[in-house]
Amino acid sequence: MNKTPGAETPPPVTVAFHVPHLDAGGIERVVLNLLLNLDRSRIRPVLIPGRRTGSLMERVPEDVPVLDLGGLPARKGVLALARKVDQCGARILYSGTNAANMTALMAGLLMGSRVLVVPSEHTSPRVFMAGSSHRRLRKAAMRLLYPRAAAVAVPLAAVGEELREVLGLPRLRILVQPNPVLDAGFTALVEKEPEIPLPPAATPLITATGRLDEAKGFDDLIRAIALLPPLDPPPHLIIMGEGDQRPALAGLISQLGLQDRVTLAGHVGNPYAVMKHARLAVMSSRREGFGNVLIEAMACGVPVVSTDCPVGPRVILDQGRYGKLVPVGDPRALAEAMALILTDRELARSLAENGKIRAEDYSISRTVGVFEKQFAALAAGRSWPEPTTAGDTSPRG
Repeated sequence: MNKTPGAETPPPVTVAFHVPHLDAGGIERVVLNLLLNLDRSRIRPVLIPGRRTGSLMERVPEDVPVLDLGGLPARKGVLALARKVDQCGARILYSGTNAANMTALMAGLLMGSRVLVVPSEHTSPRVFMAGSSHRRLRKAAMRLLYPRAAAVAVPLAAVGEELREVLGLPRLRILVQPNPVLDAGFTALVEKEPEIPLPPAATPLITATGRLDEAKGFDDLIRAIALLPPLDPPPHLIIMGEGDQRPALAGLISQLGLQDRVTLAGHVGNPYAVMKHARLAVMSSRREGFGNVLIEAMACGVPVVSTDCPVGPRVILDQGRYGKLVPVGDPRALAEAMALILTDRELARSLAENGKIRAEDYSISRTVGVFEKQFAALAAGRSWPEPTTAGDTSPRG
């Protein structure tokens, strides 16, 4: 059969992904999952990290070029990034973290219309701005640069709406791109043996996962462990992750006399093999743009408790239908919710079963296609529908 000119398959769109590094954080995992799973017949991915470092770097597929910036400071990184993007012939430059977004947008000024810049925001803009340094200067720079983006990518429509409000830019172009969390190899990882020691099987295990920084609220979680009612045997908390808050958290554990009940496990390459043994998984964050760890825990069949932080958990847990929500910064409320699930087996079973079904909404097979369609539409100059609700995670195309 002869092909008509209009039926020919277009060449893949080259998309460059710029992040500061590939340490095990939320946006880094999103980028890695995209690098692993994007259809190469539609998208040709290229990775441009600020530094070729991070525990996830070893998992980057061999067919993905890695063009790092050598750890250059921001003022030199802008020109270097523009050169790397030109070198790989990217049509779209996607960035993650606010600092990388600013670098990408400034590089976009040098590259002009031949490259479409898509910065992504994965946390609550209001909370981020409140805690950022040089707040007024940062806001002014964002107000100047963000309108120059082809669109700003967010995991939830609520993040986009909040960004518009914070910056006073009601017409800022937004793309909702639900985080790709569960890939085809997830089940195999869950079934592996844990790489760290676990407490005795009779001891209720509580897990928490994330970078050890202020935003994750692990100090509140440790205090909540101290506030749990007497349980026999006492539950044991394992926190998987690394970061600059480790000394402070270790000091708090010692101060509260919890050395035998809380473990700072450091980076764990496969946290899911640990999660599957948990009676409960907890996210104690002060802010989250999405909340990948909730989906991962639910997919492991583990009931979850989360702070009702802006903005992801309430949407993911559907107002508390799929897990318990507690106020931010309230260790006592966190302890009460944990104790309820640990002592009510029927509640724990119901949350685990329903949560596993909910987690399927964030499988790679359901989410990566959205990225592919959106990137292709942007490259072809086609518009993409704006989100219609604050909880929208499934944009239509």
